[in-house]
Amino acid sequence: IYDHIDDYKELLGKLNSHFGGMDYEIVNLSDLSLHRKAPEIIKKLVNEREKIGDLLFPLTKCLALRVACPQCGLTDRFGIKNCYDGDIIRFFCPNHGWHSFDIKKDNLQKLEYGSPLRNFVRGLLYTEDNKEKDIPYSWLRVTGSDHAGFYQEQLFYRGAAMLDIDIINSPLIVYCPLITDWTGVKLSKKISVNGGYKYLTEQGLDYFLDYKKFNFP
Repeated sequence: IYDHIDDYKELLGKLNSHFGGMDYEIVNLSDLSLHRKAPEIIKKLVNEREKIGDLLFPLTKCLALRVACPQCGLTDRFGIKNCYDGDIIRFFCPNHGWHSFDIKKDNLQKLEYGSPLRNFVRGLLYTEDNKEKDIPYSWLRVTGSDHAGFYQEQLFYRGAAMLDIDIINSPLIVYCPLITDWTGVKLSKKISVNGGYKYLTEQGLDYFLDYKKFNFP
């Protein structure tokens, strides 16, 4: 995404101008780790890792928390070999062995999350913001309609209940339209990278794949 961040900024700038100067800010997930409630939320996740892992990752039943190896940058993507001891999480690198992370003392921006866990953590932090009367805004989540339906929201509500978090202030979720291929499913980054949409280029429709070729007035 960082290779294309300027495209996002250009599009946001055009939308901002078109809709009358709406303020916006680009925030990375690592920035959310600086949230005042992040340490508390992460601690709760670790304490209930078996329940949350089973809910969000039924194939591995592990909490997909990870920190890159400080020497080579490799991660255990699904957190399968993670070891937990209070506030300490130990991560395994096949090249350099074990390395540890302290939830209370180390930089939480180093923590990475599997996709379902990332969405869950984001929703919990937004819920915490919506509870606060001195925060002058409320969160509204906009996501692709491929995630629409009861399944995603059920995961959030059930997970929040496992952590004993009141979701009455959880953000409203709005599902946006998708660009789909001829089969009716959303365009896939993986398929695009592997050349699976060559037929779109041959038909002069590659503007669906490349923002630079998309005619945006």
